[in-house]
Amino acid sequence: MEASMQPDHTVVIRRRIPAPRAEVFAAWTDPESIRHWMCPGDATSAEAHLDVRVGGKFRVVMKSPSRDYVHTGEYLTVDPPSKLAFSWSTDESSPRPPW
Repeated sequence: MEASMQPDHTVVIRRRIPAPRAEVFAAWTDPESIRHWMCPGDATSAEAHLDVRVGGKFRVVMKSPSRDYVHTGEYLTVDPPSKLAFSWSTDESSPRPPW
């Protein structure tokens, strides 16, 4: 995995995944897929509401036994299956996740 910090507080993460590009893109753009795999640390489930289009918004809630972690953002680039770029913000009322 490659990660870099840009001067405008942008984090760029690139990772090679041994799967077809279309499958990886679908995993990031299908709410049902995200519910299954976006559960890091002590999170046991996730809710995902996605409007996958440039300017569309998303909301992902990772649920752990003790609390919910709310994440929101906006899609900046949607170019299937090559590129998906989005902003990411964690709700200020959510504590920093333990993972």
